[in-house]
Amino acid sequence: MSIQVIRPDYNDPEKYYRLSDNFAGAGVSSGQLGEGWALAGTNAHNAVVYDAEAGSMSNKGIVADSALDDFSRWIMWKCDVGNIAAGLRFRIRIKPVDLATVYWHFGVVSDRSAGARPGTASEFFGFRVDTAVDGKVYGVVKSGAGTESTVDLGLATSAAWRTYELRLGSSAMSFYVDGTLTGSAPLTHLMTVAGNTPTTQMWVQNLNAGATRTVRITYLDLIAPTGY
Repeated sequence: MSIQVIRPDYNDPEKYYRLSDNFAGAGVSSGQLGEGWALAGTNAHNAVVYDAEAGSMSNKGIVADSALDDFSRWIMWKCDVGNIAAGLRFRIRIKPVDLATVYWHFGVVSDRSAGARPGTASEFFGFRVDTAVDGKVYGVVKSGAGTESTVDLGLATSAAWRTYELRLGSSAMSFYVDGTLTGSAPLTHLMTVAGNTPTTQMWVQNLNAGATRTVRITYLDLIAPTGY
């Protein structure tokens, strides 16, 4: 007797919220992103447009301006994640341009205006680099100041495009690099929806001065069960 495996249809808009962006098309001429993205920050900087190259589609640079602590945050215009449950996935394909004196993260925050640096009180899950700590990419599950779990995903590199992915299971969040499982974090510090407005966010911050800081992105894909 054969066993039929029924796979979830992530493109069913009733059961799954899906935000998928290849950062081409709308807004290219003005350095903006596509529909739904809003830019804010300190001296918030328009995106920089790049042509496709090996390892990427056409892509854009998420840019922090040149003064100390200048930052740009791109956020969905409104809270876009209404349910945080097993089955949620988040994937980005990026290439950092700058590897020193920079902070960045890509993921979901509980407060659309807040960053997610170590020691801050914000809630967040996703991917983070803070060169004031070291030069590594971390998978992060964070619920407040000093209350977070991290997975070491290796040094950030400007030499090649890397795909970082997280998958939320029933007891852990698993993190992948270029399709390979690298480690898992417990859900002790996973945010809840109650009292929060979970929002997809991309953030790049300058930790020095004198030049901009850039992370290039060619692909972002968020899949979240709606709870229906």
